[in-house]
Amino acid sequence: MKHVKSKRLSMFPMTVDEMNELIAKETDKSLANLYIDIRDKAIENLDQYKWYSTWKICLNDTGQMIGEFHFGGLNKNTTQMGYQVFEEYWGQGYTYEILDTMVNYALSQDEIYFIEMEIKADDEYKVNALEKLKFKIVAKKDDLVLYALEKPKSRMLIIFASIGLCIGLAVGISLKNIAIGVSVGLCLGALIGATIDKNDEDKRKESQEARIKQGQEEDTQAEDNIEK
Repeated sequence: MKHVKSKRLSMFPMTVDEMNELIAKETDKSLANLYIDIRDKAIENLDQYKWYSTWKICLNDTGQMIGEFHFGGLNKNTTQMGYQVFEEYWGQGYTYEILDTMVNYALSQDEIYFIEMEIKADDEYKVNALEKLKFKIVAKKDDLVLYALEKPKSRMLIIFASIGLCIGLAVGISLKNIAIGVSVGLCLGALIGATIDKNDEDKRKESQEARIKQGQEEDTQAEDNIEK
């Protein structure tokens, strides 16, 4: 299973058996039901298991499990996240370390463009951590607040143009025609980088449109429920 590490912690997806053990030990009925839902969706999405399963949060030095983390699956390049740290480990600064590590991991994956997290408005530890990570409020409902963070835009054109320039320079020197080598290398690098950036922008736009549409549908459903 994939491991994600921070300074003090390691996070990795639980097996189905481990999730069953977590469910059996959970005394909070609402949390137990949440874990059951996560387990069932993980089984249904084995090809995208990491986005649907529960992750263990363990101390690096002892291997002791101190809590759990979970993504909310994939929906048009968007995922949600949630976690809990067991009470005996509260007050040790784990909230920011967990969120910072898992947010960076998620945004490093090609399929993720947006991360969301719904929290209680008065949960100062999570609010402070999310704001420090540059999350923005996108919706409020009763005492709940939905935060979201967008993946930084791709800057591959500059990177590949630089790589192409270096390669072109080397080729130009070997062929004793630096001008041609540099020109060809720069053009090819820029073309590759521009193509990657364009694909990134298209996927980002598709994700943004899907999120807007979903929000409109939820608002419409809420209005229909009020009228009924």
